Amino acid sequence: MTKEQLHTLNALPKSKTENGMRWLVEEKPDTMRDGPWNTRLYIFERDDTNHCVRVELIDHASYEVKYNWLNEKMLFVSVPWGRIAWTDFVLNTETLRFAYIEDGRLDQVLDSQEK
Repeated sequence: MTKEQLHTLNALPKSKTENGMRWLVEEKPDTMRDGPWNTRLYIFERDDTNHCVRVELIDHASYEVKYNWLNEKMLFVSVPWGRIAWTDFVLNTETLRFAYIEDGRLDQVLDSQEK
């Protein structure tokens, strides 16, 4: 990553883990323009801020991507694909493996509640 790229990312708001071992910044899409919209999450470790992991969420809906640190290494992310469809996943930011991933649809959730 170039110094200019790091400078740009450092200007964005940081979402830190509770103890600050890792943090991420979100590069949001310009939803005022026509899609597709892509969001990038850059995950840094406290001890090595010159390198990061980039998670690209490609061609999602204009709704906000939501994320939350579960602990010092597990990151929960919810990606909207439209008004009623989404994907939730938990990423282990240490191993870079998915601990959980599931697609959801509001109509299926509502149907299962009625049964």
